[in-house]
Amino acid sequence: MLNSLLLGTLGGLISGLSTTAGAVPTLFRKNKGSNNLWKYVSLDFTLGMMLAASAFSLILPAFRGVPGNA
Repeated sequence: MLNSLLLGTLGGLISGLSTTAGAVPTLFRKNKGSNNLWKYVSLDFTLGMMLAASAFSLILPAFRGVPGNA
């Protein structure tokens, strides 16, 4: 039990740190005038990627949980 908990926690920390490392460059980019288009596009891309990853990782277990599906 402890081994499973430790591995799950470690996996969650690694994925969280990876997401943070991917988003950090968008936060420290120098603003060139009043146009923050690069920042908004980068943050939107990061958000979309995380939403897609979480949604697609939940689809297969949801189908497996429905009785009568293989």
